[in-house]
Amino acid sequence: MFVFAVAALIMLTVAAVVAYPLLFQPAEPYLSGEAPAADFSERDALLDALDDVEHAFHSGKLSQRDYEAQRGSLEAQYVGVVEATAPVPHGNKPHGDGPPRKKRRR
Repeated sequence: MFVFAVAALIMLTVAAVVAYPLLFQPAEPYLSGEAPAADFSERDALLDALDDVEHAFHSGKLSQRDYEAQRGSLEAQYVGVVEATAPVPHGNKPHGDGPPRKKRRR
C-alpha cells in the first residue's frame, strides 16, 4: 500500500512539473521574419487593381493607351512594395561586377 502511495505521489509531482509552464506561464507571440499582414494587404490591393484594369481593358471600357499607362503605374507600385517588404537573404550581397575570381597559385 505504501508503494502505491509513493508511486502516486511521484506521478502527481511529475505531472505538476510538466504542466506548470503550460498552464501558468504567459504565452509569447510568435514573431517570424516575414512581413506584417498590412504589407500583404497593400500587395493584395495592387493586385486587385491590376485585375480590374485587365478586366476593363478586355471588356472594352479602357483604351489601349489608358490600359498601358495604368498597368505600368500599378506594376511599378507593386514592385516597389515587394522590394520594400522582401527580406534580404543572408549572404546575397553584391560583391562587384561579376563572379569571384580564382586565386592563382605561384
